[in-house]
Amino acid sequence: MGDFNFPNIDWESPVGTTEAEIEMVEMVNDCFLTQFVREPTRERACIDLIFSNDQDRVRGTLVREPMANCDHNMVSFEAFFQKTRSKSKTMVYNFRKANLEGMRRHLEEVDWSTVDIEYTA
Repeated sequence: MGDFNFPNIDWESPVGTTEAEIEMVEMVNDCFLTQFVREPTRERACIDLIFSNDQDRVRGTLVREPMANCDHNMVSFEAFFQKTRSKSKTMVYNFRKANLEGMRRHLEEVDWSTVDIEYTA
């Protein structure tokens, strides 16, 4: 989304005339993007653009009157996103639920003289 300053691109086709415009159209096509603004946003040019690689994510695109003394029309739209939660594979212990008294009793029962502990510093 933004001001792309390619006033001569026909976004209905889409076709550009200059080398930069042709490269822009090729990039949009190569990335499988859809451009949603269909009306002029500055004078007779459609330069304030909204792109998405999923046509279902953008709806209700409207070109409105300029705000205050801006020379660009406002563009409003709705964006739809799905929040997906993936299960973490990292185990996280909940120490608040720990049986500290039981752990303490268990450790008191260990014959520490028989445990071979190697210290490294």
